[in-house]
Amino acid sequence: MGEVASVRQIGRGTAWYAASVVIARAVSIVMLPIYTRYLTPGDYGQIQMLGVVSDMTAIFLTAGMTSGVQRFYFKARTEPERNAVLSTALLFELLLALVGTTILVAFAGPLARQFLGGAQNAWLVRLTGIDFSATVLWSVPMMLLQSRGNVRAVTAVSLARLAAQLTLNVYLIVGEGWGAAAMITSSLVVNLVQGIGLATWMLRTTGVQWSAPVVRALRAFGVPHQLSFAGAFVSTYGDRFFIQALAGLPAVGIYSLAYQFGFLLVQVSAVPFLQAWNPMRHATAGRPKAERDALAARVFFFFNLLLLTAALGLCVGIDPALTVLTAPAFRTATALVPPIVLAYVIQSWTDVVRFGIDVAERTVFHAYATLACALVTLACYVLLIPRFAGHGAAWATCIGFAVRFVLSYRWANQLWPTDYGWRRAWQMLGLSFGCFGLYAFARPDALWMQIVAGASVLVLFLVLVSVFVASPPERATLRSALGHPARALALLVGK
Repeated sequence: MGEVASVRQIGRGTAWYAASVVIARAVSIVMLPIYTRYLTPGDYGQIQMLGVVSDMTAIFLTAGMTSGVQRFYFKARTEPERNAVLSTALLFELLLALVGTTILVAFAGPLARQFLGGAQNAWLVRLTGIDFSATVLWSVPMMLLQSRGNVRAVTAVSLARLAAQLTLNVYLIVGEGWGAAAMITSSLVVNLVQGIGLATWMLRTTGVQWSAPVVRALRAFGVPHQLSFAGAFVSTYGDRFFIQALAGLPAVGIYSLAYQFGFLLVQVSAVPFLQAWNPMRHATAGRPKAERDALAARVFFFFNLLLLTAALGLCVGIDPALTVLTAPAFRTATALVPPIVLAYVIQSWTDVVRFGIDVAERTVFHAYATLACALVTLACYVLLIPRFAGHGAAWATCIGFAVRFVLSYRWANQLWPTDYGWRRAWQMLGLSFGCFGLYAFARPDALWMQIVAGASVLVLFLVLVSVFVASPPERATLRSALGHPARALALLVGK
């Protein structure tokens, strides 16, 4: 596979994966005025804390147990061996998830008193517990579709999921007034229906198999990831406990709304890009280093172009977005978004470089990096949140994520050296900082002027990248994108 063909294949996969994410996020934005008017900040806080409870359970049971599926799938030499990897991974994760469901249902009362303001909300914990097992049903089948490069099927499944969940959310929130329970119920129903269908399809394809060697391999690969998830949980969600203790569930709800824009960044840029790129990296891991480096540097440029353009767009667009889309009680989230977005730029870079640790099968280094991140972040929580509240939490996240990136980069480069062309990445980051600083300095008050100023800053960023960072072929693509977006998209997806 030639370099240009590889980049086009990645572009095609990214476009398909991104389409479902962009549509989902567009729908979320359209629905935000409804959600923020029919749900209170306290409801948002409950939803967030239920997610925290589910994540805590996952850390002790399921987290990381399927992280090695793609590695061992591509490492297997025969189709029966690959089928054994997939079937065993699904059954193993489901078994662990059922243990988690049992625990959440059994201890729903104490958990509700601790996290949801009273035992009267224990039924929400029980729903979350059942959903905990329903969620794992579709995860491995989706990995199979991604591994086979069936991006259209992945997109179709994702959009069907979105349509069903949106319909249920609207009915239960607006029509029935269920509040926080609506989100949990719709997730449970969709996960059960879609998960049972996908799991049945996959097991018919692979056969129902249980391989003890595969379980041991998944455990050996996954336990360090499990420790990493524990550290990541602390650095991602630990701030909610501090904020709840200091200011209550409404403050958690507002902070969580701002944090959604960090998740939004990776979901519309890094996640779809890596879904397309990572299977190719696994498949070409045995090629000469010079060949791999040339492709990595070229692809990483486009990765950063997408990532940093999206990041800058969120930072300059958050003022008008929250003004139009949310109730006044939620608009204080605006100032929290830029540092959270920066944290997830750093995290996206970590997700790129950590491939070197995965392909070397030395995943214990993920655990080391993430636990160091958790310790630093916790220390920053203690120092910054009591004084600066949500702002302190956001900057603590930035600092912790930066520690994880530095350690992951160092160890990945020792285990699987790769030249990504970091000089250009730093140049693009600097340009994005400068453009945001220009917007922040001259930030207008009028809504329409904020929109115009934000759009102008984005165009300026793309022009500066084109002139000062891009190579001549990349510059031609960027100019085409500015002048002929449809033609540029066709070029990117290889048509």
